[in-house]
Amino acid sequence: AGLRNQFGKPISGHQLIQQKLADIETAIMTSRLLCYRALDMMDRGERSNAAAAMAKRHATTVCLEAISNAMGVHGGMGITLEAGLEQLWRDCRMLAVPDATDEILTLIQGREITGIAAFR
Repeated sequence: AGLRNQFGKPISGHQLIQQKLADIETAIMTSRLLCYRALDMMDRGERSNAAAAMAKRHATTVCLEAISNAMGVHGGMGITLEAGLEQLWRDCRMLAVPDATDEILTLIQGREITGIAAFR
């Protein structure tokens, strides 16, 4: 964003780009904190199924959103092989599939909240 110019200045100097960058940074930090919380619960031997499910679901969602926003910020170059963002998107998408999909993670979290399993 600092290298690409639009209307005579770097696109990183535009308000909406800065807002996107700030939102992405906040979402990434939130994901990290959720992961740290789940790991801390595991280290202390506490039940951490809901925390781990929440952390994974949030992190993969944020990852895909951040990469999609980065593609948009870079314009047409954002979807080229040279930019590398398409590879990151595919890698991130793969993180959402193994172990459990977002839907299963949501059900795990819901079971921990309510004490009632919505699936077997």
